[in-house]
Amino acid sequence: MTQESELILRRALDSVDRNRRRLAIVFSLLTCAVIAFLVWTSFLHDLREMLLSSVAIMLFAMVQGVVALAIYINRMARMILRAIELSSKP
Repeated sequence: MTQESELILRRALDSVDRNRRRLAIVFSLLTCAVIAFLVWTSFLHDLREMLLSSVAIMLFAMVQGVVALAIYINRMARMILRAIELSSKP
């Protein structure tokens, strides 16, 4: 494998690592937001506010699912890049 292609592969692996950390932070923040909304909803007595809170909880939960999917895709991309790196070494 040439020096240039090794550098490109290394940059791709580093990018995947940085992205994985960001996604883990976002996933944690979304989990905290969903829990906070659930606690806040338990103290509501107005039906309108309870409905709005429930919609917000569902929205955050769906975004959390998308982030979980992105984490999975990121992990698979990293595995593929590592396999390419290992197959190119003598």
